Amino acid sequence: MGQVHNQARQIAMNETKRIEVENRERWIIDQNSIRHYEREQGKLEGKLEDARIMLTDGLAIEKIAFYTGLSNDEILDLKVNNNT
Repeated sequence: MGQVHNQARQIAMNETKRIEVENRERWIIDQNSIRHYEREQGKLEGKLEDARIMLTDGLAIEKIAFYTGLSNDEILDLKVNNNT
């Protein structure tokens, strides 16, 4: 009986360890996703700010789209929302 008990305890410990490792892996993946999202948001904010400045300088929407990679609709939204 002692050997069966030891084996059951070992299996339970392995299961607990497996769950800990899986949780740690999920946490790492989540952190990487958050960092990627924040970088992308920062890039978008930079493009939007550049587009605002270009609109203020009177550049054509098509030129702004070319330089920033934003769509014409995104730039038009900026123009309307900023009264530029």
